[in-house]
Amino acid sequence: MNILLAHRIVAVLYVMIGLASLVSLIRPARVAHRTIAAALASTAAAHLLVIVAISIQTGGLPVTNIRDDFSLFAFAAAVVASIIGLRPRVGPVAPLASILVAGLMVFVFVEVTEQPMPPRLQSGWLPVHIATAFFGDALFLTAGIVSLLYLVQERRLKRRKAKFVPDGPYRLPPLEVLDQLSLRLLQFGFPLLTIGLLTGSLYGRQYWGSYWIWDGKNTLALIIWLLYAVLLHFRLSIGWRGRRVAYLTVIGVFATLVSMVGVNLAQVGTHGKDYLL
Repeated sequence: MNILLAHRIVAVLYVMIGLASLVSLIRPARVAHRTIAAALASTAAAHLLVIVAISIQTGGLPVTNIRDDFSLFAFAAAVVASIIGLRPRVGPVAPLASILVAGLMVFVFVEVTEQPMPPRLQSGWLPVHIATAFFGDALFLTAGIVSLLYLVQERRLKRRKAKFVPDGPYRLPPLEVLDQLSLRLLQFGFPLLTIGLLTGSLYGRQYWGSYWIWDGKNTLALIIWLLYAVLLHFRLSIGWRGRRVAYLTVIGVFATLVSMVGVNLAQVGTHGKDYLL
């Protein structure tokens, strides 16, 4: 099968899962959340095969254009969300993530291109940089979804409308479970993003002759890292927990998504010219 066609098929599958996720959120009895997580995991596996095939064909990890960026980040988000979503009692984590993934993959479906890997992108540091940065961002994104569920559950409990019925479609985990899950995601994501920044600096030294360049994507990466650091400081050093941290996490993830999409679409700065995160 043509690789570009396979990439488009994967994009269509993600969009279909995103539509099913909307149904599962509106009518939970129609589509089980764990079913969504399983479908997301299966599509992510197919997506991985496409990424490997493109990497073999082009001679390196596909990061030559904006659609590659969105595709790789969608893959990382799908992997993290499906792993969390397959766990019992985690609520609509996978459906919410699936909707975001579907939105990113629309760009891939609209225009899939195949470009040879430029020599400047054939660096040993690049795969490590891309993988750690994207998975760090994906863990942060999932932490934001979990924090959103925390706020929803807290509001329901305050209104005394929570229905803790076994296997009930509207059941959400206890607040403590959601709070601890959000913390674990931040704890796993922060080291990955730190490694992503360090390996990106090493690549920058090799390619541009400088460890750091103040352009849009570098600045965004630093902002995300600082958000991680502040949230972990509040949680581990100061002891913040609950609603305050949940609001900060949701706001941080929302700002990150808006900035990430905007910077990629604008393609500003040195990174934008090279289509490299």
